[in-house]
Amino acid sequence: MKHFFIASINYDFQRFGLLIFGLLGLLVVFFQLFQIIINKKNGIKKKPIYSLIVISCICALVGIRGYLSWTEFKSNKAKTVGITVRHKIYAKASSVIEYEYYVNGNKYIDESSYGSADLKKIKIPGGKYPVYYNTRNPKISEMDFSKVPKSIW
Repeated sequence: MKHFFIASINYDFQRFGLLIFGLLGLLVVFFQLFQIIINKKNGIKKKPIYSLIVISCICALVGIRGYLSWTEFKSNKAKTVGITVRHKIYAKASSVIEYEYYVNGNKYIDESSYGSADLKKIKIPGGKYPVYYNTRNPKISEMDFSKVPKSIW
């Protein structure tokens, strides 16, 4: 499952960035609609840029949805232990670590970026690391490679 999360960025900064992204999209939409109204009122026959309005709406939806999703994840999270399964490379600049974890006896498999953690120091496969999951939807999770509690070992 893909998330709006990037482990190497401060989470509050990322959440703020998603909100700004969404609000800027809304601002562009309102500005374009305002221009359409003013142009019609003044009799100016300038064709509005509908593609800009559509793209801005999409940006607004993605940003606000990401912000709400992130806020909901952070306010409903619980912790368990996950085990790394394998390292997956999607592109030169994009790689993740697949892991599995259990919540209430159910097995879940997810992926997480390892951010600023040194890949060589992460045990793959079989490494045990804390996993934070959404209590409302345990399929949404994130493995924390920066913290290895002594209680896990």
